[in-house]
Amino acid sequence: PEALLDNRMLTLRTPQILSIFRVQATILAAFADHLRSEGFTEIKTSKLIGTGTEGGTGLFAVDYFDGKMYLTQSPQLYKQAMVASGLERVFEIGPAYRAEKHDTPRHINEFVSLDVETAWIDSEQDLMDLETRILAAVFARVRERNGNDLEAWKASVPEPDAASRIPRVSHDEAREIVAKETGRKVYEITPEGERTLCDWALKTAGIEAVFVYAYPRKSRPFYTLPAEGNRTHAFDLLFRGLEITSGGMRINRYEDIVESAKAFGLDPSGLADYLAIFKYGCPPHGGFAIGLERFTQKLLGLASVKEASLFPRDRKRTRP
Repeated sequence: PEALLDNRMLTLRTPQILSIFRVQATILAAFADHLRSEGFTEIKTSKLIGTGTEGGTGLFAVDYFDGKMYLTQSPQLYKQAMVASGLERVFEIGPAYRAEKHDTPRHINEFVSLDVETAWIDSEQDLMDLETRILAAVFARVRERNGNDLEAWKASVPEPDAASRIPRVSHDEAREIVAKETGRKVYEITPEGERTLCDWALKTAGIEAVFVYAYPRKSRPFYTLPAEGNRTHAFDLLFRGLEITSGGMRINRYEDIVESAKAFGLDPSGLADYLAIFKYGCPPHGGFAIGLERFTQKLLGLASVKEASLFPRDRKRTRP
């Protein structure tokens, strides 16, 4: 695999490898087309930021004239600004960066994020409903247009209507399922636990996917809307043993977001631009992001997420 990536300029000419990116193009088109059909507006936001969006960790610093800026981890703060501006339903397809020193088949440091944010929702269940509709549209489009590409990888794509059968379980319920399936105590959902949950979903619902919601507050970003019992209105989507989506409801009241920032050790004075969104009014809202490369990897059954990136960047790879 490393030799194939080292010679990417030439190995992209291999029909089987090229088929990955035909499927990926279909995913992108189906994602955008479906959201436009539901009244979403596509936006493009800056990838150079002054502070971190996820608490300031895992940032790539960039020399910027006489100072420093950072490559964005997520368009999160800008998505929320646009929701509050009056557009209310927005999406973005763009690069994101995480300076995390992973070296696994599920991590890369530069990836494409399919971001969605929408106002006037009641709970994270509304967001799961939206993602279910997106998945159905993607599954249908790929099955229709990429038969030969799927055959090249001996890959199968779920029936579009299977998306509506994806189970939804709380974080606590997910731990109980993993414990029952493995016969071991479970304190947190590990990568092995994610695979176990997807195997369970296939047996019980006929699709290798499961929504897990009500995550503990300590494991979610500071802007996540808290729920009862130190839980949150947040969720992940696990697909074929891997988390491909993370999202949830956001805090929309000024006093609450200031309090949450302080609780997470953040200085509100460094978040003045972001906090202005809420100081002058913001509707109840939420959103999520799908990792394009992870989604492509699991749809085709690729061994590594790096195979689903045209020119992958990890902690060691900086070329071609």
